[in-house]
Amino acid sequence: MNQVRTIGKAVKDNRPYLCAQDNIQEKMEQRLSTKEDYRQRVNIVIEYINNHLDAVIDLEKLAEISNFSKWHFQRMMKAYLGEPVGAYITRVRVETAAKLLRYTEIPVSDIAYQVGYDVPSSLSKAFRLFYNISPNEYRNNKNYTIMKSLQVNENLNL
Repeated sequence: MNQVRTIGKAVKDNRPYLCAQDNIQEKMEQRLSTKEDYRQRVNIVIEYINNHLDAVIDLEKLAEISNFSKWHFQRMMKAYLGEPVGAYITRVRVETAAKLLRYTEIPVSDIAYQVGYDVPSSLSKAFRLFYNISPNEYRNNKNYTIMKSLQVNENLNL
């Protein structure tokens, strides 16, 4: 990107001198495009996570997909999602399991494998930690509500 700079005059200690002045409008446009670029990268990662819940989701793979360093990836995802990426993955797995329990007749063990747990008891443990109810109790009690929508922080200072 070409950066527009102009030469201006300034006065310091009653002596004029020349100085470079950045084009502020262009800097603002660049900042907005950086935010948009980061938002797109985060959305790509979220989509990848949602499409690969049944697989092992590796942090290094996610950082590679986002084109961030591993450290910067973790920092950006936490800023956008409001939680660490590992916690986000766990929450999405449990919420997906809750939807499958509520709206399908798929056995709990099969749901556990579909959302990335190696053994059904791991899903049951995570489900109970999140919602204080077992997967079977949730399936049988149609009046019990546990869902909340994803809150993405749009007002980041990058």
